[in-house]
Amino acid sequence: VLQEQYDETEKQQEKEIRAIEKNYFQKFKTNWEARRQHTESIPRFWLQALQNSPVRNFIKDHDVPLLEHLTHVSLEKSFPEDIQREEFQLTFSFSPNQWFSNASLTKKYFLKMNEDDDEFDLEKSEATVIEWLPNMKVTHEVSRKKQKHKKTKEVRWIEQEKERESFFNIFKNYNAPDE
Repeated sequence: VLQEQYDETEKQQEKEIRAIEKNYFQKFKTNWEARRQHTESIPRFWLQALQNSPVRNFIKDHDVPLLEHLTHVSLEKSFPEDIQREEFQLTFSFSPNQWFSNASLTKKYFLKMNEDDDEFDLEKSEATVIEWLPNMKVTHEVSRKKQKHKKTKEVRWIEQEKERESFFNIFKNYNAPDE
């Protein structure tokens, strides 16, 4: 009986903490919107912000010209009733550019509490499909190889596309493997 009372008290505490987090998230959003008014006039603000964050390890040289078109990054957070879950979405807004036609790219994360260590683990993520313009996909590189026909000695060029490291690879869907 004592353990049940303790568990119920803990559950109530978690609900109240969730309500406080939700309240403060709304206050933070108001602050972020005020900050946005100031940052919009600073050239390359969001590129610099990303390069000065842990995300910098994912940004490659071929990503930089495209990230110069990044005009805003916003966060939306959901507060599911199930306190064992969390959800949030990042939206990256871009000025018109020569790489893709999307005005914004989103990545939504779904987290679930790992009962072994009381930490949230990524359960799945959903991302915008990037509408790459022809021959502008920074997540891939094209290599050309010369191929000579053995009998006729005729030469032809073969193009091979392969994936390469890029910040924009985060815009893929993910599902955690079943345990």
